[in-house]
Amino acid sequence: MSGEAEKPVHRWPLITLTTNETSAIAASGTKRKIVSVQEAGSPAEAARDAAIAVCTELGKERCLVEGVDGADVYEMVVDATKGTLSEHSYSNPLSNHSGSTRTGGGHKLGATGKSRWTKRKLGIVATLGICVLTGGVLIGNEVLTDDGNEQQAIAPDAAQLPVEAPAGWSTYANWAVGSASGVPVVENSQGQLLLIEDSSLVTRDPVTGLELKRTAIPISSPNAVSAFYEGGIPRIAIASSGGELAVMDESDPQFSSVEVPEGFQAHLDRGEPLLLGRDQVAGVLTGNTVQRRIVPAGAEAISSQDGAIIAANDGNGRVWKITTDDPELPEPAEVPVPKGHAVKAIPAGALSRIAVIHENGDNEAQLSIFEVTAGQGETQMTELASKNLERNVGAGRPQWDRSAPLVSLGSTVIDFEDVSVASFDERVVVGGGEIWASGSGTEKSARFSSSGTLLNQGESGASTPSLITGGGLAIVSEDGRTYALTDDPPKPEPSSRNQTSTPPTTPTPSNTN
Repeated sequence: MSGEAEKPVHRWPLITLTTNETSAIAASGTKRKIVSVQEAGSPAEAARDAAIAVCTELGKERCLVEGVDGADVYEMVVDATKGTLSEHSYSNPLSNHSGSTRTGGGHKLGATGKSRWTKRKLGIVATLGICVLTGGVLIGNEVLTDDGNEQQAIAPDAAQLPVEAPAGWSTYANWAVGSASGVPVVENSQGQLLLIEDSSLVTRDPVTGLELKRTAIPISSPNAVSAFYEGGIPRIAIASSGGELAVMDESDPQFSSVEVPEGFQAHLDRGEPLLLGRDQVAGVLTGNTVQRRIVPAGAEAISSQDGAIIAANDGNGRVWKITTDDPELPEPAEVPVPKGHAVKAIPAGALSRIAVIHENGDNEAQLSIFEVTAGQGETQMTELASKNLERNVGAGRPQWDRSAPLVSLGSTVIDFEDVSVASFDERVVVGGGEIWASGSGTEKSARFSSSGTLLNQGESGASTPSLITGGGLAIVSEDGRTYALTDDPPKPEPSSRNQTSTPPTTPTPSNTN
């Protein structure tokens, strides 16, 4: 091609291209295309096909393409007429790869071999006002809109949390966005964040806050979101206080509305949806359908997993694991009772486990965790852990952690996954897989592990994160906004007018490990 004249390529509209193990994603403004690597044959072919599709949709023959690979960005040119995606020369920003001496000529991104993309560091891209993200659809970008006007779409800005930060974190947020009040943020199976924004479920990168996916919610006033597995498939559920429910596989492009029986309410606080109805009937979700489960008289459904429910009657200490809609129920298991004690409550259950509180006449309590299994026509229980408590345990409404099978019963916390019980002198809450005491007055706030080990202390009146990302950001929602807090805020550079002055820093809570 070296002797062939090429049409110039303008810097706008710019197509951004990101790839992961399963797909390539090209985007320019509202134009987006996702191509499966499996269907295309290779990551290179998927990237080429996605870029060509967006270029064609923009009505262009050739477009500039920014490709993202980890911390590096590569500049390319897509030619929709020739069906190529090739390197771009920096020496002439309005020409393609011909004449480039940086890599010894142009290299077509085709089916053979690994493409050789010309590297550019993120610093170069930042000067163009472009924000990039590995493995997702690029949103922060200066793009050409459908009416031909350029506009600046900006990644979420850094912000300051308006309340005290959780112990161990600063009030500096790497990014913040508006989100539905009172709806905790959860993670999908890839560690990306799921937020309800307006009437959509938005998937965001936890590090940058950039939008990866936006899915319309087909129900009104959604107030809960959950990420769970069904048969090994990652799924997402959205529920409303009005009894509506919508679900989708994580890879689906849109939600499916679930036909919820009249009088049923979906509960998502334990991960997998549990539907509670009238007249001793509960429901579990199988695909996009609600399957009924009969609840024994006097009992309540407290947990669901893999199409089964666990029902318990704390009045007589009986527990059932019910796996079908057969009106003939299995024989219940009797909760083992320590000598001199009686069952006070069976306040919570998660996964295939339940918690049981025993008390004696001396105002002493014991809390036990049991595994509940379904045998041949009967229910079986196995004690996994037990702890004597120095005080009564409140059997009020449990407060659940949306990111882990962790529940607070006031001053006592149960971890159903790690099978541990932690007891405190004060009321605590759970969030992000850990335990939090907000502190009041002169008391410091505190952060504990799920087993009760003190990790950090901070300012009184601290907020509680809904989750902690794999990269260590604390996700906090406050007054209709979600903040991604860092434990290492940037520090201002000393003023050039006074190099001897000490720059102000955000106070860091003491670590008491």
